[in-house]
Amino acid sequence: MLRTLAASALLATCATSQSLTSIPVASGLTKPLAVTAPRTDPTRLFIVEQTGKIRVLHQGALLTAPFLDVTGLMSPPNGEFGLFSLAFHPNYGSNGRFFVFYTRFGDNAGVVAEFAVSADPNVALTTPRTVFVVPPSTSGDHQGGCLQFGLDGKLLIATGDGGSNAPGDPECDAQNGLSLLGKLLRIDVDGALPYAVPADNPFVGNPAYRPEIWALGLRHPWRYSVDRLTGDLYVGDVGQASREEIDFLPAGLGGLNFGWNSMEGDLCTGYAPCAGAPPCLSSSFTSPVWHFPHTLNHCAVIGGNVYRGCRIPSLWGAYFFADYCSRKIYSFEVAGGVAVNFADRTAQLAPSSGTITQITAFGEDANGELYICDRTGKLWQIVPVDDCSIASYGSSNVNSSGSAALIGAAGTASICAGDLSLTDSQLPPNKTCLAFFSDTQQLPCVPFGNGTRCVGGAVRRMPAATSSAAGTLSIPFGAAQTALYGITENDTLYFQIWFRDPTAGGSNTNTTNGLEVVLCR
Repeated sequence: MLRTLAASALLATCATSQSLTSIPVASGLTKPLAVTAPRTDPTRLFIVEQTGKIRVLHQGALLTAPFLDVTGLMSPPNGEFGLFSLAFHPNYGSNGRFFVFYTRFGDNAGVVAEFAVSADPNVALTTPRTVFVVPPSTSGDHQGGCLQFGLDGKLLIATGDGGSNAPGDPECDAQNGLSLLGKLLRIDVDGALPYAVPADNPFVGNPAYRPEIWALGLRHPWRYSVDRLTGDLYVGDVGQASREEIDFLPAGLGGLNFGWNSMEGDLCTGYAPCAGAPPCLSSSFTSPVWHFPHTLNHCAVIGGNVYRGCRIPSLWGAYFFADYCSRKIYSFEVAGGVAVNFADRTAQLAPSSGTITQITAFGEDANGELYICDRTGKLWQIVPVDDCSIASYGSSNVNSSGSAALIGAAGTASICAGDLSLTDSQLPPNKTCLAFFSDTQQLPCVPFGNGTRCVGGAVRRMPAATSSAAGTLSIPFGAAQTALYGITENDTLYFQIWFRDPTAGGSNTNTTNGLEVVLCR
């Protein structure tokens, strides 16, 4: 068996790093089970609801209309049925293809279906193509259902052992090479229809195994992830009676057997051996890189992600995961196939307002920043403790719309996220507007045309834009702009928007109030 750390070290905390916290970024969701984003879109997050909808969080706003609704295709979302996951094709930016996993209405089989985005990036086309079908589970439990693309462009599908009316996988699906259950599968969605089997899958040509199998001996791999830098796989396999485990698969290494139902974590289960399967403690089994016992209210591991964002550089390479019942959140790193620098992150990540109650999944955005799905209807983001902020200030004068134009912002003040946009409301419709900024605040604001000037000192102008027919405006100030203007961490900028406004007896121009933005990493 491969080397694993002792479970008795579980509660040790030995990694020192940047201070963390968690902040709510969305609420009002219905049983969120997954969150992800295409690598080319830093402005959107896509949240999977078990009830059958995929919701879009765009620049911090949760859109009312769903991206996709498959409620008419799937089983009623009770227990372990419903919509489970979403994976964007590596070339989604150019081909618009994505894949979902749901349990099918009628027989509860697991379906991997392909869809495509419409001309509207917030709405998908509704015609599916069935790619792969996983046989119905024995008892309706242990569906697995997580989808991820490897760095090689092949689609990975996690399946559970199907549950049973008796414990311990008595059907021996996890060790049966001819069963698709209890496995990690790997297919090529760019090959022949409905899919092709990659030629380098480990059991191709072996009549005792399905050729789609990449790894076996799993009980309930509810959530797994691919390290976006290395391609290594981390599989959170939910245990049964005594152990929870994280399994580690180095990039490109298929054919590993993680031991269920003979083993649970590092323990022999005592269940009846499966015909032809290796015995407990066999060298044919691969031990988990981390495991922990059902003590201190632990009950079900929630596999997470390796941090590869840029806002928290001290945690680069740390793998985050959780336990469902205890609500504990942990991290470790893998060095030489061994888990090191274990840390209990629960206290750090406790939000200042509210509680992370029922963790169902972790996920990452286009930039590699991490999020936590809370089954109670919330989405949380893991962020560093810093002093970035966005706040409006000063006053503006009434314009020809009958109101005073107000400046605001969407997104965050993080240079790393690169998702800041200047927003404006209560403008006259269809008017030329010009955003400008400096590092000097003018307060109180002083007369300027028909409006006021709330930005002082030498200013820099941004390209002109036009207000909408509804009198609104959104101007990006993201990664491209921070690079263009040489903006760096800890800079404080003051923004304002000038616009043409032919009011009688004035200078035919007006302004918004001011916006202060303290930039952070």
